Amino acid sequence: MNQTALLKTVDQALVQPRWRLGFDDDLERHYLDHEVPRRIGYAIRTAALALLVYNLFVLVDWMLLPDVFWTGVTIRLGVFTPVGVALILMSHFFSQPLIARLGSWTADWLVVSTSLAVAASLLFLSLISQSVHAYLYSAGLIVVLLYCNLLQRVRFRLALMFSLAVLGMHIVATFMRDQHGNPLVVPLVCMLGFSAVSTLTCNFALERQERQRFLLNLKEDQLLDELQAARDELVLLSQTDALTGLGNRQALDDYLRQVWRTTQEEPQAVSLLLIEVDQLRGGATVASRHAMDQCVREVAQLLSSSVRPKDLMVRFDAQTFAAVLPDVENIEAMVAADRLFDLVRAQGHRASQSLGPITITIGVGTAVPSDPASAPQQLIARAQRALARAVVAGRNQVSG
Repeated sequence: MNQTALLKTVDQALVQPRWRLGFDDDLERHYLDHEVPRRIGYAIRTAALALLVYNLFVLVDWMLLPDVFWTGVTIRLGVFTPVGVALILMSHFFSQPLIARLGSWTADWLVVSTSLAVAASLLFLSLISQSVHAYLYSAGLIVVLLYCNLLQRVRFRLALMFSLAVLGMHIVATFMRDQHGNPLVVPLVCMLGFSAVSTLTCNFALERQERQRFLLNLKEDQLLDELQAARDELVLLSQTDALTGLGNRQALDDYLRQVWRTTQEEPQAVSLLLIEVDQLRGGATVASRHAMDQCVREVAQLLSSSVRPKDLMVRFDAQTFAAVLPDVENIEAMVAADRLFDLVRAQGHRASQSLGPITITIGVGTAVPSDPASAPQQLIARAQRALARAVVAGRNQVSG
């Protein structure tokens, strides 16, 4: 899904009816994939606490079901604890294979299945006990509902199925105990039903808030990406010469600062060539403006195609280009300048008949960024002095 389509889908999801939780297929997959790592981590952290609370229920076994107390201890400490610890460790160390096999609902299925097992264990103990208080033991199912629907906040669809399964298990257990004539049975069923409805209502509201937050964050991220792209484009435009498409003086200054930062610890030289097109010196008439612009474009193309990929060629001012040559000593820079000089001369370059043959004058400067006394502006000044010497000497030459 491209960015525009995704943003449109997000806008549609933000105005969908309040009773609807799900998104369109692509957005729903994106939401689940985004949430599953967080949900796995949260489930692991809370599962350890839940296992501790479950084992502390042996105190309730001792008070309400003394005749099956040791059976409860065996189930809690001998069965659920090792299985629970194994599941926690497996989820922690093998979360990716589990997600790949079970999908984006991995955490929810693990929570629901273990919660159903806990509910079944509570009802089993109440069924095998002969205690007169056994029917009160089912109140522990409320804790299970709170854990699954609110603490773990499994997806509403699974929470609804889980709650209905717990209510059904409780009703079946009530009839199996033959306690349907007990006056407290109906209040217990009502209390459990109220707990299920209230926790499901909160679960629905929390999931909707979570989904809305996801949509708003997604939209915010999209807008920030667009703003960043627009900012990058503005920065690029501010550092680009409109006539030639090369970088401008601002791009040169930024690049030199970057070179100085990255080579502070290395004794590497940096050279700068200032290349002035002789025929562009001085003012231009309206008639010659087009020819001069054409000359600038053609010289820019020739020079930029003749330097290394890591070199930077920019338009320094109206009649001058600049080439930054990283890792190049002064002698090598002079060789590179001579090569450019010969290239322009050999091309027989003409922008128009009015300008005549194109010639260039080059000034070469070199500096070592790791030298504390050196700075980008000093490098530019050295190249400018070398260019000035070449201009005074008659132009159409290279000076270092």
